[in-house]
Amino acid sequence: MLCLFQDDRADLTPFAGRVERKGDATMDDAWTTSSMLAFHAGPHGPAGSRVVTPPRRRHDPVAVSHEIQEERTRAEQVSPTWDRKNEDVSFLVLRGPDMGRRFLVKPPGGVVGREEGAAIQTRDTTISRRAALIEFTAEGRVMITDLGSKNGVYIDGVRISRAEIYDGNHVQLSNDTVMRVRFQDPVETELLEEMQGAVMVDTLTGLPNRRYLKGRLAQEMAWARRRQDPLSLALFDVDDIKKVIDADGQQAADELVATIAGLLRGRTRQEDVVIRYGADEVIVLMRGTGSDEATQTVARLTKAIGSRVYDVGDVPIKATVSVGLVIYPEPREAPPPPKPSKKAAAKKAPAKTAAKPAPPERQESLELVGDEEVSEVLARADAALYKAKQDGKDRFVWWEDTKG
Repeated sequence: MLCLFQDDRADLTPFAGRVERKGDATMDDAWTTSSMLAFHAGPHGPAGSRVVTPPRRRHDPVAVSHEIQEERTRAEQVSPTWDRKNEDVSFLVLRGPDMGRRFLVKPPGGVVGREEGAAIQTRDTTISRRAALIEFTAEGRVMITDLGSKNGVYIDGVRISRAEIYDGNHVQLSNDTVMRVRFQDPVETELLEEMQGAVMVDTLTGLPNRRYLKGRLAQEMAWARRRQDPLSLALFDVDDIKKVIDADGQQAADELVATIAGLLRGRTRQEDVVIRYGADEVIVLMRGTGSDEATQTVARLTKAIGSRVYDVGDVPIKATVSVGLVIYPEPREAPPPPKPSKKAAAKKAPAKTAAKPAPPERQESLELVGDEEVSEVLARADAALYKAKQDGKDRFVWWEDTKG
């Protein structure tokens, strides 16, 4: 028969899995078990048996406290924290001026907005300079805080002031800009960036390519139509590129196109989109830009291109560009409102002052623009470019001027 020996100064509670010493703190099971000893029954026991005297153990509360702290430290080391967790957090822009861009954010985080140096610097002019703050906590959480932005910060359609974000969440910063959160392995991040670059980025100029243009142009057209704010498209084509190829080779022609593309990117606004459209063609999308402003911008750009010397072959050369311009939506002159007659004005009763109606809710999604409409805008730009070439090159022509 086996019995359990109990230290005479301790009250064991084996069913609770804990032991409580009189006058001391509660201890863990680790020494509860060590405080008990199996021995033979009876003061003398049967023949051949002997009583085993349990060792006396004094329990130092300070030592036990250190043991508990060590256990907690070991548990925390097992928990994934952002100093040890081997994952990246990226934000893929699904909609907005930065559509298709992927922002990789690392600890300790950073600001989201239009300001220079932001962790996620957007070209959406409707977003505040400091819209939100992304933080990585020691517990392995990723938090986002609204910094008093004018549009608010929404996670999966719910407005928040501060919240934790998870893999797959959709973060909305304006009517136009929506990002998807992705937690991923660094190897996956590198692979995705390589794939995205191969699909959407032109290797020669580093600009978005023709495949990117289709979706982006449709989005910009939807934005312009919904807000009744004009979008101007300028199609640049390098003049006499074949002469450069014949004189100095294809590599020299490529260097010339890349240099001009870099000049266009460097001399346009942050919110403008510069895209390589063809072998020697570059498109510039100018959101919120009417015909007068677009004319001034293109005149400035063509002058800058034509005024410099390009060292791309055996002999430095000059270069010019021809440009086709189109505006969307097509401007239409509205008829003037009819003037009220004097008799009708006299009979009209004074209107009662009423409270202004609440502004309509802003739309949550962009109206779709069809492929045919996108193709039509590009065809108009091509037609205007063709007219500029016919008229002698080194000039720009609006599509409206080709209809006469």
